Amino acid sequence: FKDLGFRVEDMDAWGHLALEALKSELARIFGPDIISPDGKVNRRTLGDKVFASPGALGQLEALVHPWMKEKIQELLRDSHQELWVLNAAILHKLGMEELCQRIIWVTAPTLQRLFRVKIRGNLSFTAAVRRLWAQKNLSPKQFSRKVDILIKNKNGELEKSRDLIRKNLRLWMKQ
Repeated sequence: FKDLGFRVEDMDAWGHLALEALKSELARIFGPDIISPDGKVNRRTLGDKVFASPGALGQLEALVHPWMKEKIQELLRDSHQELWVLNAAILHKLGMEELCQRIIWVTAPTLQRLFRVKIRGNLSFTAAVRRLWAQKNLSPKQFSRKVDILIKNKNGELEKSRDLIRKNLRLWMKQ
């Protein structure tokens, strides 16, 4: 999308910013041990607590998601950029799908996603399974409207996905 002139906002990165902005409140809710000696949120410790309990995940989301949505709305409002992509696996949970003209859903096989989570987070197998399980209900059916493109992200099919996106973008730009 960057190659096509879009500004891409990664909501995971915004989530990290939210954790730092809200760290005092997070420490009050989840305990002071989530703050590392350098004063930053220890995401691994927080993640261990949050993904061990569905209630804890809900508490975190109730605090972090409104902050993220507000910041993105400000960014969209104050920017002169016309083409945007919000890279957000939990777009619907953030309540941000109304900000989008189109929704592209990217899926991957469960085992592939498990290994990506494990490697990206340098997690144990159990911790990776716990995090993936917390997202078990992620599905294009959760959106209030139809997903515009469904991409099956399998190893070796990146160019096929790019072609599908380019084709649809050309159609959308004509509308």
